[in-house]
Formats: sequence, structure tokens, C-alpha cells
Amino acid sequence: MTIDRWQIISELCASEGVELFELEQSGNILRVYIHQPDGSGIQHTHCAGVSHKILNHAEVEQILPGNTVLEVSSPGVNRKLSRPEHFRGAVGERVKVSFRQEDGKKTSVTGVLKTVDAGALIIEAAPEKKKEVENFTIPLSTIVESRVDFLFK
Repeated sequence: MTIDRWQIISELCASEGVELFELEQSGNILRVYIHQPDGSGIQHTHCAGVSHKILNHAEVEQILPGNTVLEVSSPGVNRKLSRPEHFRGAVGERVKVSFRQEDGKKTSVTGVLKTVDAGALIIEAAPEKKKEVENFTIPLSTIVESRVDFLFK
């Protein structure tokens, strides 16, 4: 029987009062990123609680097979955006999005994420060497990588 790791971990996160933001498997490391939807921030007690729940779950051997190492943390201020709900949660924030144009060329745009719909997002950006603002419509299917581009002052 195959388990739905996302579903199980999502439920465990909810029981700790946080939401699952992303799962990332890199070699033998499973990274679990959690967040507070209200933006109040993740504390080390949240990470410890989720970690404890996962490690004590009845199906832990299927969630963390073999010698898989578990890491639980916040996605950070420059968080990766990969799911539609990530983009919806970042509306109004400065983002950097790399995408493929129709000719296959990879392009990046940095600006304020204005809107997200089922198929595309709109970023308001001032292109280099231009003073006027331009809106870029980027189909979600063309996105290669994207993240919040928080400016520290």
C-alpha cells in the first residue's frame, strides 16, 4: 500500500497549528517546510512539534524510508514559490520569476506580484534602463523557478 506522504504530514502539521508549505526530497534528506498562514512566523517549538509527530507516526518507516534524514523549518523570507497557493499568498510582494519564453529562452523578471489566476500571474516591474513600469503576464506552465525577493534595508 502506498501512502500519501503530503496528506499525512499536512494533517500532522495542522495538529500542531501550522500549515505544510512544501516537501522537498534531496537525496536522503526530507525537508518539511511549515508556515503560519497569518504570517505570525514559525517558532522552533513548531518545528520540534511537527518533527516529533512525524517521527512518532505509525507509518514513519514509509514517510522516512531507510536512512532518510528529517529536517523541519520555515520556508524563510525568500521562500520558493512553486504551488498556486504559494503565488496567491505572495500577491503584493516582490518576487523573482524565471520562465521559458515561446522560443525556449530562459528569462527572469523581478517585480511586484499583482495577480494570480488559474493559468498565469501578472508581475509589475520596471525593466532595466527604463523608468516606466511594465506588466508581465507569465503563464504558470512556463515557470522554471520562482521565489519571494525580499529586500533587506
